[in-house]
Amino acid sequence: MRIDRLDLLAFGPFTGLSLDLSAPGVHLVTGPNEAGKSSARAALDHLLYGMPLRTPYNFRHDYAALRLGAVLRRSDGATLEIVRTKARESLHTPDGTPLPESALAPFLGGVDRQTFTSVFALHSAELRAGGKTLA
Repeated sequence: MRIDRLDLLAFGPFTGLSLDLSAPGVHLVTGPNEAGKSSARAALDHLLYGMPLRTPYNFRHDYAALRLGAVLRRSDGATLEIVRTKARESLHTPDGTPLPESALAPFLGGVDRQTFTSVFALHSAELRAGGKTLA
């Protein structure tokens, strides 16, 4: 799976920000402290696996207003555009049509939340620890 675009519509410090991730390869997000790097990382997790009952990312937007979007791409080129909100039925298309969570399965390729956050969405401390292990 590849995420072509991540839309931080109303999440953490972000309102209406889109990140173009369509280029192949590894994406490194850098910036000063409090720039939103950790919020963007959490947004990926919340988008793909659902928003937890309580999330600290509602400091600018109320729970009911939290909203993330993305365009996902499979290795065969098929795409799926999704929107995730903080609601009971939280996954849907941009036009509001509800989607079952199972709609993500072909795009996730069996990668569960734990694997995603520990292998594909690393923060700097994890990268440093991995580098030490390799050395």
